[in-house]
Amino acid sequence: QLKTLFTLVENNRMEIVIKLAGMLGLRREEIAGLKWDNIDFDNKIITIAEARTQAGKKTIEKGTKNRSSHRTLYAPDDIIQLLTKIKDVQNKQKDLLGEAYREEGYIMAWENGEPYRPNYLSDLFKKIIDDNKLPSIRLHDLRHSFSSIANDLGISLYDISKVLGHSQVGTTSQIYTHMFDKTHKKAISKVAGVLTDK
Repeated sequence: QLKTLFTLVENNRMEIVIKLAGMLGLRREEIAGLKWDNIDFDNKIITIAEARTQAGKKTIEKGTKNRSSHRTLYAPDDIIQLLTKIKDVQNKQKDLLGEAYREEGYIMAWENGEPYRPNYLSDLFKKIIDDNKLPSIRLHDLRHSFSSIANDLGISLYDISKVLGHSQVGTTSQIYTHMFDKTHKKAISKVAGVLTDK
């Protein structure tokens, strides 16, 4: 379903938002707060250092949720290519608008450089979900999808926790216990497979 969603948003302004949430497990406020200064194109690294959230109509710029939320993440080629394309478009807009361009450094921004409201990202996401008759989920749920897929691939809870920016592994375990294998089937099957292999 997530791969289907990725296909549906190709060349859409929400493509980068959905892939950052689904591939890197970013929170909406972290995506809205991403600046070009946070991107190391040469080393393919994204630093999660700032956040933008919304209270009513007011947008609040702040630091990340906690010390652990401030993190550096590897950016897959798909993400780097998308960011490069967005940066090229923004540079053309700067040249076109000149002094009328609002140079605030945000990745998620309108043609004049003004950053998107965080709630706008959620509204656009809901429209994509509804228009394509996909299961009713929130943008934040793509973060859960990332965790679930990572767990199914056998990635350790510790590593998942670090990617998500949780302060403790226990936090990750508490949040996702309903998704993760409660019968420990994978662990037991692996051990049983070794012990019963003739």
